[in-house]
Amino acid sequence: MYLLLFVLIIGLGVWWLYKQQPWGKYWLEWAFVAAGAALIAEPFLNMDAQIIPSGGEFLSNIQYFHFWHWLQTCGWCAFWSPMGSMPILADPFPPLLHPLVALPVIALGVVNGAKFAILLAFLSAGTAQWWLGLQWRLRPLARVWGAYMLMASGYLAGRLALGGMHIIISLGTAAWVFPSVWWLWEHEGKKSYLPLAAALGMTILAERGYTITALFLSGGLLLATLYLVDAKKFAPKTWKKLSNALLGMLAISAVTWLPWVRTIGHTIKDIDTKFTASQTFGNLLVNFVVADPDFFRSPVVNKVPFPEITAFFIGWLPFLLAVTIVVLTLSGKKQQLPVLPWALWSIFILWVATAQPLRWLISWFPSPKLEEFLGGLRHIQWTAALAIPLILALAALEVDNLLAQTAEWKITLATHQVQLALPAAFFIAVIAWLPIRNAWRANRDWMSTTEYPQIQSELDFLAQAGLNWVEVPFGEHWWIEPAIARNLKITGTSSSITRWRWKDWTPPPPARFLTRDENAMVVPDDILVKLDEGLFGIIHQTNYAYILLEGEEQIPCEASGWGGSLTVRCNAQHPGDLQVMEKSWHGWWMRVDDGSWQRVDIQRDYLGGDVPAGKHTIRLQYIPEDALAGLLFFVIWLGWLLKTKTRQPAE
Repeated sequence: MYLLLFVLIIGLGVWWLYKQQPWGKYWLEWAFVAAGAALIAEPFLNMDAQIIPSGGEFLSNIQYFHFWHWLQTCGWCAFWSPMGSMPILADPFPPLLHPLVALPVIALGVVNGAKFAILLAFLSAGTAQWWLGLQWRLRPLARVWGAYMLMASGYLAGRLALGGMHIIISLGTAAWVFPSVWWLWEHEGKKSYLPLAAALGMTILAERGYTITALFLSGGLLLATLYLVDAKKFAPKTWKKLSNALLGMLAISAVTWLPWVRTIGHTIKDIDTKFTASQTFGNLLVNFVVADPDFFRSPVVNKVPFPEITAFFIGWLPFLLAVTIVVLTLSGKKQQLPVLPWALWSIFILWVATAQPLRWLISWFPSPKLEEFLGGLRHIQWTAALAIPLILALAALEVDNLLAQTAEWKITLATHQVQLALPAAFFIAVIAWLPIRNAWRANRDWMSTTEYPQIQSELDFLAQAGLNWVEVPFGEHWWIEPAIARNLKITGTSSSITRWRWKDWTPPPPARFLTRDENAMVVPDDILVKLDEGLFGIIHQTNYAYILLEGEEQIPCEASGWGGSLTVRCNAQHPGDLQVMEKSWHGWWMRVDDGSWQRVDIQRDYLGGDVPAGKHTIRLQYIPEDALAGLLFFVIWLGWLLKTKTRQPAE
């Protein structure tokens, strides 16, 4: 039903736009691309919230999307994470501010909104590829074919093998970088940098590490190569436009990268400075032409057996078409400007995906901090997916060449009674459909759905902890989103669930946690409870908020609130130190009764401060100062942009 409704809305909109000349025909093409996105992503249009993508980390990847519900219900509380106790905008993974996520989540809820966001990511990537074909003035068949090939390929589908929503949204946005670069290069207008600024800024909003690293390293190599070949083409205005694009990128994404920069020196993630998950260049290419899903689940050709990192299938024919146009250009038989830059860019991206440039940087600039930072890009191989739009754009260019060469050809089909003359384009279209079909069938394996288990009784057990921290079974990602939806606070100590942790802070012990080990270590006074489905619950006596007196005596306090907005009520006969089991960080403020607001000391292990004897109500509020500074940066940039756009030239 939702698929039909989506197609109907698109159809009505296109019918109206078709009447608006001269762009009506292009809207009709785009509608065809949108219909293809709906067909390819159809498994995720099931609006039953119990039906989710099969990728094992889907539910842990969408946990932060509850931000929009929290924002509506308690305002500032939304900006402090209930998973690991950190500023929610400082986590580099959740694309919670990205429009492709925010709009469907607000409209459809977290689970269904996230599923619909997958469709929008496919549509975004397909539209970007179609727009590039439009800029290159390809024939309608060639540019629509390029869009369909990208959506059917392993570009996005392969990343769904693990349900990585941040990667899906990131790649769906990053596809706009390539046509935006061409737009900047080809157009002389002062605002021609805006598409590139928007594409890069939104890509940072989606996922701040791998994609941007691969784009900037490969793009920098391409820029340096082109400059060395012909420096005269790089006029001062070109550098100015590139600078403006980077400034716009920083302004658009400042609300997320400023909190990240502020925390980066205080957090750690799993690292691999040897980049053992990467393949050599030759082995990497094999992943683009093998369709067997079991191949990507095996360590053949020295790859890790994780499809979300290695599944890039596009097929032999598009790959050969791309190689053909490059060979023809190098031989001088074709003189088409985008071919060599696009070919070089794809090669540079694939080279970055081998991790060799990162290894060289680590060896050339020995620094523990640089080694730790680059080692965090341990799965850089999946960024090879960024080469797919470039390869398919070259393939679409060769399809357009074939259409041009055979424009006057007619192929006659005749019997003794009927004679039918068909244009050669008809047969090219039939042949071009085959790689789309093959890619679609090969990548459907990563686009299945499943029904996640009913765990309400176990969540009820955890919910009795109140505001205390809880922990779920190690590595079982389907617990995360349902637990966060119940306003549970998860310590995030399992490295298989959280990827980013404080380096100078030990999470508080959970008051309740679940395990499948009936022989789990239980400290004195802990209680082991047998639950259903082979689960055991452990109740640990701990306080979320308390007054710490001399001699380490704890006076429990009553706490309420959520996230970054807390109220603590204490009654102590002696003055003491308030301890609230949250990370003390920039932006936390504290007020005792009706006193003045005071900044919390960030050198403390836990949130709090000195409290006098007696009954007191303490308010603790987190204000995301860095995110607000980023928002102000964006507003100033936007104001400057509008002013320069509307300013009239002097007479």
